[in-house]
Amino acid sequence: LARTAISCVADALRCNDALEDLNLSATAIGNFKDIPSLARLPQLTSLALADPHFGESRVCSLCNYRTYLIFHLPRLAVLDTLAVTNDARGLAEATYMKKKMYYNMRIKTLQRNTTNVVRKLGEVRQAKVSQVNLNLNVLLRQQKDVEREMHELCSGGGGEPLLCDKLAVLRSGVQAKQAELAETEAVASAARAAVLERSQASTRRLMVELETGGNIRLEDGKPSDVWYSSCVDLVLSRFVRKEYAPYGIDGLRVTRVTRIHNRQLRNLFEEALESQVNTTNGGYKRSLEYLFYGEHPRLPGELARVMEDGFRPAVEYAPSHLNAAVPLSNSVGLCDLPRLRAAIAAEDSAPLQHGAAPA
Repeated sequence: LARTAISCVADALRCNDALEDLNLSATAIGNFKDIPSLARLPQLTSLALADPHFGESRVCSLCNYRTYLIFHLPRLAVLDTLAVTNDARGLAEATYMKKKMYYNMRIKTLQRNTTNVVRKLGEVRQAKVSQVNLNLNVLLRQQKDVEREMHELCSGGGGEPLLCDKLAVLRSGVQAKQAELAETEAVASAARAAVLERSQASTRRLMVELETGGNIRLEDGKPSDVWYSSCVDLVLSRFVRKEYAPYGIDGLRVTRVTRIHNRQLRNLFEEALESQVNTTNGGYKRSLEYLFYGEHPRLPGELARVMEDGFRPAVEYAPSHLNAAVPLSNSVGLCDLPRLRAAIAAEDSAPLQHGAAPA
């Protein structure tokens, strides 16, 4: 199968239980996702993704390539025409297990911190609820006292306007405290969900780093980083206030910048770039244009998929974007406004979904 356009193996070879020697040299396989499927071939002892006669597959340029394959294919005796020695296997196992322990430690630390934050959030919520309930109970007792006093006066044939006004004030206070309780519960619930979502996202990021052998890595920037400031300046320069004016938005603030290191996609980009421009002259970088991509509401989760696998073929964007093109733009608004409009539409339709009448 060497020197072919194969880019993915998946389960195509799962029925080949007797397969012992497989040559996938000079193919378009560019990541480690197919390695687990190859590990399910019980007789596979020789694998070549790089061969002197055919050349290398794209995956060979990834970091930790040999270590990753030797560890995940324990029955392999020959890799890329070279024998896999016991020393090489032991080194690969020790290296991978060390990395696995490191990531497991980071995940456990993240989970512990998440638990502490959720517990602290619960304590703050409980303190707030207790204080509001204390005030609410006082108002309810006063309301009952006024209602009893009014009932006694009415039974005796009298009435007191001041008591009516006091009762109205107390009822308004009770409603306000009940609304405050509901708001407290809603804020606490939203905060808890946000913390858990952030924790799960961070855990997924760490797992992606481990499963890709460190070839996909996300780096959170700091305001002191040059690239952080450059990204902030770029976004602010492409923000057009009048595009957001109909939604009551007159400014933009960047709170987080994350840099994606994806060696496979970078190799593909540089390969394509070299075919278009003369990269030996460093001046070409001044001609590069930075474009934005925003996750369309009809393609939830697409941003995470792009981060790992890159953009889809252009024709696959036609159903969601109505155009067979990769949806990149130099305008923040063109990329972000569909998400904003969908969020506003969902919020406007929420009362109708719960059976409330339209305003």
